[in-house]
Amino acid sequence: MPGGPVPPIELVFEWQTDAYPHGIRAGPVLTIVSSVFCALAAGVVFARIYDRIFIRHNYGLDDTLIIVATVFTIGLGVVTCLAEQAYGFDRHAWDLTAEMAPTTRKATLSISILYLISTGLTKISILCFYRRIGEIRPWFRWTIWINIAFIVCYTIAFTVAIPLECTPLDAYWNKSNPLWAAKHHYKCINEGAKMVTAGAISATQDVLVCILPMALFWDLRISKRAKLALAFVFSLGTLTSVVSIVRSVKIYHVFFQTYDVTWAARTVFAFTIVEACLGLICASMAALKHNMQRFFHIVIDSFTVGSSKSNRRWKNPFFPTYQKSFRDYFSSSKSQKNPSRMSGQMLKSPATPKNTFMDSCQSQSQKTSESRIFEERELSPIQQGHYLDV
Repeated sequence: MPGGPVPPIELVFEWQTDAYPHGIRAGPVLTIVSSVFCALAAGVVFARIYDRIFIRHNYGLDDTLIIVATVFTIGLGVVTCLAEQAYGFDRHAWDLTAEMAPTTRKATLSISILYLISTGLTKISILCFYRRIGEIRPWFRWTIWINIAFIVCYTIAFTVAIPLECTPLDAYWNKSNPLWAAKHHYKCINEGAKMVTAGAISATQDVLVCILPMALFWDLRISKRAKLALAFVFSLGTLTSVVSIVRSVKIYHVFFQTYDVTWAARTVFAFTIVEACLGLICASMAALKHNMQRFFHIVIDSFTVGSSKSNRRWKNPFFPTYQKSFRDYFSSSKSQKNPSRMSGQMLKSPATPKNTFMDSCQSQSQKTSESRIFEERELSPIQQGHYLDV
């Protein structure tokens, strides 16, 4: 069955019969989802900005972009709440009056534009953040700039194309009113194809932004714990990608499989606000890296106690021939002594009696101190001698 925001006049008359249940109203699900996710996203972004300004003092362009994206996301949440509470998205399409139908289209237009701007700024902020991860290779830098240019282009293109799809312009919201549509002549492009295309491009870009840093941090000379922490942070973006894909499928259902647009669009709006807020949360998780390091230190240690007893050795899948210990990379060259010189000194030095009890205590204390120093250094991500100041 075809679908879309403009039902046939025959179906409009059929809706007025008892064949369709009238008076059904949905609960405030959209309002609750919007309020919870917007509050959570705003809190995480606030923690990120506070950390960048007052703790690490390295506020950058990516932080400015994420603040602007948060403003548009909060606006998206407000419009979503209004769409459910006042603009007719709490009922079926056959319960809409002729005067309410254009209002639902205006709410849809606002949500679509706010979503495009919010998610576009969030993705650009994430890409700008990637440029701060230490020394990056030229190909990676060019890949970032190409993705930023693509996001800017398609965001502007669809933001302009959505309100300009009909001639005259007011036909975009008035065409859903059967009385107005019967008296006026208008022309519109295929809105469903355009919205599905925009959703598919956004979902594809989410996947690219998520997997792009995978090729970067595996090349870093850091510990397994630090790599797992980075992998967890970046893998959070897969949640946004999954939500974006599901949203695109639901958009197809709204425009091509049902005329009950106001009821079916509730699911689309829910995934829209969740995707926008998850994007902000994933983009800001790096600001909580100190707390996450403590978390991973506890969790990963609990899983690696058994493996350390069996002397298992972890190997980098991207560098299978790498056999050097991470301790060697964190120790300075000046502190390393010449083995031949040390052996000569050992031969020349006379043997001295040892106090077994005192030596064992001192050795145990020294090992504990060295292990603590190594654990602290192991948590410091280093790439070719450069600290990752993110």
